[in-house]
Amino acid sequence: LSYRADLNVECLNSSTLHGTITLGHASTINSKRIIVVASAANIETVGAIGSPGTPGPFGSATINAPIDNRGAIDGPVTGIGRTLRFNGDVFNSGTMTGDLTFAALYSPKNDPSQGSIVDNATFTETSTVRVKLGGETPRVDHDQIIIGGDASISGTLEIVYEGGFAAAPGQEFVVMAAENLAGAFTNMAFPDA
Repeated sequence: LSYRADLNVECLNSSTLHGTITLGHASTINSKRIIVVASAANIETVGAIGSPGTPGPFGSATINAPIDNRGAIDGPVTGIGRTLRFNGDVFNSGTMTGDLTFAALYSPKNDPSQGSIVDNATFTETSTVRVKLGGETPRVDHDQIIIGGDASISGTLEIVYEGGFAAAPGQEFVVMAAENLAGAFTNMAFPDA
């Protein structure tokens, strides 16, 4: 499916995408129910930059829907001042590329997993990054979000314990790594010990 305007998804339950949704510049996906991006599916942005009519991953777009990404989400190429903005919760076990902005919940999906963000990510002041801790080994016992480019962080870091695990006082975990990391979480939410 290719959309140059808004796509409104109305359904009683979740929707599963098995193909590709291509969003034109300034397009929006709206849904009150979760959209599952299946393992071989993707959402991509296109638009023109430079010479008129030149297609490519250049368009800004907004997704106002919860997303369960098991496939690929390709935002606009980095460094052009455009972004793919997520105003709904994102559960990621797939791959995400481009300049991405998260304004709600972001959480790796699998238990445990590595959230794969290939390029740049911005976590706004309204965002929450949820990380599950079930032991000491990254990507084996606990989530670790790897961002291949720049990360700008704000908002809340929420820690969730799994499998009866509880961190000891002073124990440290690397839950996010990026090429360049700027900012800090303004709020921290820890489980009751």
